[in-house]
Amino acid sequence: MTHYTNLPYVVAALAVVLLSAALAVYLALCVGGLFAWIESVLPKQRMLLALTCAAAWSLAEWLRGHWFTGFPWGELAYTHIDTLRGLATLVGSSGASAVLVFAASWWALWLHDKHDAKQAVIAGVLSVLLLMPSVYFSEWAPQWTQPTATTDVTLVQGNVRQDMKFDSSSAQVTEWYAQQIEQATTSLVVLPETAFVQPPDRQSHTLWEGIQKRLDQDQRAALIGMPLNMGEQSYSNAVKGLRPTGQPGFSYNKHHLVPFGEFVPAGFKWLTDAMNIPLGGFSAGSLDQAPMPWDGQQLAVQICYEDVFGDELAQRLWRTKGEPTAWVNVSNLAWFGNTAALSHHLTMARWRAIETGRPIVRATNTGATAIIDAKGHVTHQLEHNVRGQLVGTFTGHTGFTPYVQWAGRWGHTPVWLISIAVMLFASWRALSAQNRQ
Repeated sequence: MTHYTNLPYVVAALAVVLLSAALAVYLALCVGGLFAWIESVLPKQRMLLALTCAAAWSLAEWLRGHWFTGFPWGELAYTHIDTLRGLATLVGSSGASAVLVFAASWWALWLHDKHDAKQAVIAGVLSVLLLMPSVYFSEWAPQWTQPTATTDVTLVQGNVRQDMKFDSSSAQVTEWYAQQIEQATTSLVVLPETAFVQPPDRQSHTLWEGIQKRLDQDQRAALIGMPLNMGEQSYSNAVKGLRPTGQPGFSYNKHHLVPFGEFVPAGFKWLTDAMNIPLGGFSAGSLDQAPMPWDGQQLAVQICYEDVFGDELAQRLWRTKGEPTAWVNVSNLAWFGNTAALSHHLTMARWRAIETGRPIVRATNTGATAIIDAKGHVTHQLEHNVRGQLVGTFTGHTGFTPYVQWAGRWGHTPVWLISIAVMLFASWRALSAQNRQ
């Protein structure tokens, strides 16, 4: 915030501390508060306590991922993608987190009882056995979705510094991206989020004519991240699709906007004014926007952190006309520099691929530019923080995983309903025990 927005160090540090504290409140109240009280009243009810801990954790993560637009980074299941991903097609990352918390807390509760070491060992073995089906499903799960066409793609990574993205050199960057489209030889070319920082009506007609002419000659398509004019001085963070002349135009307007960066929460305009963030105040698109048909695929676009909201992607698959066969994510994580955020975002994208049974191709400004198959394996990846192209292929899929079938209908509502039911039952048991004392 100090590097890119000139926010004073003290204000930036305070903002980080307050955000961290706000995100920690959910777990503090649900797990540290309610669970701690129930454990003090029913210390020997280990099965009930483990279920309560898992329910409290799940509710806390659901609240953190949905209230105030949601911030679901850091779900517990993300740390165990290669062992728990077998559960992803069934219950998603939220359900996998609950299973992990249940197994860990059940064992921890037995270990806490120093007078029953034998039972603690048995509980540990049972906890491991509980997770074994997930390990099995990771490699030998049923094929819920079916492969369709295979498409070759070029993913362009510009490695444009964030502080240079909106200055006078942006025209040179736009020209470079246009050259990458014209020089590519694959059926599809994808440019990252806001690769073009100006909407089409502010771009050179010569630029667009050159791109369109090359696409016509080679019968290729391109997806370009850029702002789009939505009328009445309203803009969207969007992706514009170009195909050979004669085929309908395509655009995707980002649905889940980032607070402060893309819209101003009520009462915080003073902060965004102080941060001086360019391209703020975007308008949101609808959730169920149609995919772009191309080369045997139905390409559903996501922008930036939209791929961390598993329930929204499940709903898009379930509700979108023309069932998508692949996801295309465009991102710009230059804000985070050369940090672990790039790898974290890739891990979350892998979970979305597994949950939905769809490949994901990711074109980013600085990383992680990659191709992920429908089982969550990274098949192609470009080095972070370099300028270049990633050329590869992906195979689309149709059909629905069990996770999409329930989350697509109801979102994560079943998760918090079950969590609340378990917590209410545990609270009733604890209150009854207190009244008997």
